[in-house]
Amino acid sequence: MLPKSQFSWMMPASIIWTLMVSTLNMIKPNQVNLLPEPSSMLPQGPRRVCIVTGSNTGIGLQTARKMAGYGYAVVVACRTASKGEEAAATIDGAEFIAALDLSSFSSVRNFVKAFKAKHDRLDVLVNNAGMNSFDGGSESVDGLDLCFQTNFLGHFLLTRLLLPLMEKTPEPRVVNLSSVMHHFGTDLKTAEDWKAASRVGCPNSYSDSKLASVLFSMELNRRFPKVKSFAVNPGAVNSDIWRVMKTKNPFLFKYVISPAFRAVYLDTDEGSVTTVAACVCDLDPTTSLYLQPYASPEKSKTCHPLGEMMGVFVGFSATKARLPGGDGAESGRGLWDASTDLCGL
Repeated sequence: MLPKSQFSWMMPASIIWTLMVSTLNMIKPNQVNLLPEPSSMLPQGPRRVCIVTGSNTGIGLQTARKMAGYGYAVVVACRTASKGEEAAATIDGAEFIAALDLSSFSSVRNFVKAFKAKHDRLDVLVNNAGMNSFDGGSESVDGLDLCFQTNFLGHFLLTRLLLPLMEKTPEPRVVNLSSVMHHFGTDLKTAEDWKAASRVGCPNSYSDSKLASVLFSMELNRRFPKVKSFAVNPGAVNSDIWRVMKTKNPFLFKYVISPAFRAVYLDTDEGSVTTVAACVCDLDPTTSLYLQPYASPEKSKTCHPLGEMMGVFVGFSATKARLPGGDGAESGRGLWDASTDLCGL
C-alpha cells in the first residue's frame, strides 16, 4: 500500500493533472459511459426494492432519486428520522421505515427488523453512508473507532443480516462506497490486524475503512456467488461530507475551500454515477469489481491515485483496486473474520 505521506502533494498535483488531461481530452475525447435510460430499465413483474444508506443528502440522495427513476421502491435509510422522512417525501416511490445509525450495532439490528416486517425481498443494497476522516478519533457506543464503524462495520453487519433475504431475491446486488483513499489503507492481513485497526483513535481509520469496502465486495462475491457486489469510488465530489471543515473554519470554507470545490470537484449528480452504474448496468464483478469516474490511463493496471482523485469525468470506468498482497485474498479473509467477531455474528 502507498505511504500516507504521499497524499500531501496529491491535491496540487491533481489540479495540474486535471488541467493537462482536460486539454488532451479536447483534442482526443475519452469515451463517456452513460447510464441507461430509465425507460429501458423499468421492471417486469414484482417491484424491486433498494435500500440506500445515507440517502437524505449528497450522493446518497441522488442515488435514491435515480434508483426510483429506474422503477425501484427505494428505502431511505439514515440516522435522523425527520431528515429521512423529508428526503423520502421528495422522491416518488420512496419511503422511510426506521432510523439507521451505523455507529450503533443495536440500531442496525433494529433497522433490519423493521425492514423485514415490511418487505420480503431486497434487490439492491447501497452501502453509501459515511463520515469524513476529519471526524476521526472518537469512540462509538460499541467502543470502537467511530469512523471505522460508521463507514464499514455498520455496513458489514447490515449486509450480513440482510443476505438471507437477498439470496431469495433474483439477481441481488450489494454496492459499497469506497474512495481513492483506499490506496493509502494499511497493509492489514490477519484478523488481529483488522481488530487493531478498529480501535479508537487509529490514525488511518478512514483509509482503512475504504480499503475494507473493496475487500468486502471481493469476499461477498467469493462467499455468496449469487450476490453480485461492487465497490465504487464516486470521485472528488462537492457534497455534504465536507461539513466538518465548514464547522471548524467557516470563513476559510466559505471564501476559499467551497469556491475551489465548486470549480474542480464533481457535483452530487455526477458523483452518483459510479454507484448507480454498479446497481443497474450489466457488469461482471470479476472484471469490474471497482469503478471510478475518471479517464484511466492504465486500464489494465492498478490506477495511480493521482488519476483517481480528479481528471476527465467519463461516467464510470472499471479499474483495478490496490489491494494488500496484490490480490487481497489473505487480507479479505482476515477482514471477514475480524468483522464477524466484532459485530457479534
